[in-house]
Amino acid sequence: MRRIKRILGLLIIGVLVPSSILNAATRTASATGNWSNTATWGGASAPIITDDVIINSGVTVTIDVASAQCASLTFVANTVSSNVNLGTNSLTVTGLVFMPRPDRNSRGNGVTVNAGTFTCGSLTMEALTGNRENFSELLPEQLLLTVH
Repeated sequence: MRRIKRILGLLIIGVLVPSSILNAATRTASATGNWSNTATWGGASAPIITDDVIINSGVTVTIDVASAQCASLTFVANTVSSNVNLGTNSLTVTGLVFMPRPDRNSRGNGVTVNAGTFTCGSLTMEALTGNRENFSELLPEQLLLTVH
């Protein structure tokens, strides 16, 4: 009887929990490269919509597929600039994009959209410390952020 209850319990869990949740993983970009290249992700497969993505300091990831997706995008506190380049492609982050406070000696982290499309569920950018004038040194280009 206990065995039957255990089997029924496992069957119920299997029905109620989508397989995509069970397959969610964390992908860490440890080398500069293309989104689709396993070498970018330390030999792991490219991220999918259920995966949390971490971009290490000094790493640039180029979106080389028409539509890349992930559950979250986190830039590691940096000592060297890190970036995600979209080109003409799109990146959809269904959850949070987190960018830590820029280091005084670096330009910080960024998502370069170019002619592509960047969509995220939410965005957190840590505030700068010290004088506000430092912001213009970190981001000399014009900054435009549109939220829909």
